[in-house]
Amino acid sequence: MAHQLTISPPSEPIRADSLEINFDHKQVHFSVAGFMFADHGYTVIYLPGLNLSAYGNDAEEAKAMLTDIVLDDFCENLVDLPPITAYEHLSRLGWTATDSDSKHFSNSAYVDKDGVLRNFDLPQNTPIQEQVVSF
Repeated sequence: MAHQLTISPPSEPIRADSLEINFDHKQVHFSVAGFMFADHGYTVIYLPGLNLSAYGNDAEEAKAMLTDIVLDDFCENLVDLPPITAYEHLSRLGWTATDSDSKHFSNSAYVDKDGVLRNFDLPQNTPIQEQVVSF
């Protein structure tokens, strides 16, 4: 799947993630909250709305792993599922359909920096960058 990954600082706090899935064209596009931080010498990018993470020796390696492996695999597997199964999977991650044809989804579950610190058992003073991740 050929996608362009965009990671940028949020212009305002992120309160809802969005996802669009097109089974006919086998495409998934989304914009979700993400967090980037260092853990045990690696740079980690974590997307709580998709329950996905990637890591690398630096930010560029983490982004490459996120794009080339993690997100490509997630999207390919999602569009290969029967639609009802894909919807059930997204539902378990907290996503809800926002239109009648169930192609657009939103996820308003909010994870803040303190939640990331707890989920990854990071020291309290770990710097965490909140990001908007679009794919």
